[in-house]
Amino acid sequence: MNAKLAAGVSLFVLVFVGLWMSPAASGQAASGKAFGTVVDQQGGAVPQAKVTVTNEATNVSKTAETNNDGYFEVLDLSIGSYAIMIEHEGFEKYVSTSNRLLINQSLKFAIILKVGTVNQPSQWNRKPRRSKPSIRRSGSRSPVGRSLISP
Repeated sequence: MNAKLAAGVSLFVLVFVGLWMSPAASGQAASGKAFGTVVDQQGGAVPQAKVTVTNEATNVSKTAETNNDGYFEVLDLSIGSYAIMIEHEGFEKYVSTSNRLLINQSLKFAIILKVGTVNQPSQWNRKPRRSKPSIRRSGSRSPVGRSLISP
């Protein structure tokens, strides 16, 4: 009888600990996103620019287009190192490599295109800002997380 009781208590504790820890584990998404703005040298938005984000390890690319405000967003990126390329008629092609995306983070870009032709590549290699999402506790108004910014 004592063995059955001990087994029952052990099973209860195991289930309780598993349920207690599952919300924390589910919050760790193994993906991220790249987002930002594309403007010209005078600060005007560049709409309809082609944005290509390529995983440098797998060579898998995703594309997006900037909206009327020059904003773009590329979702569901696997963790890894990325190259980003921006192309638009009348501007030099923008290329930035070795942008490292970490778990639960985003690559933030503020890109300024130079006037020229698409065939003129402009390799800037600036590191994007990495932003970590804010985490809010129930009933709390202040974010627990903080933004990570790389130079």
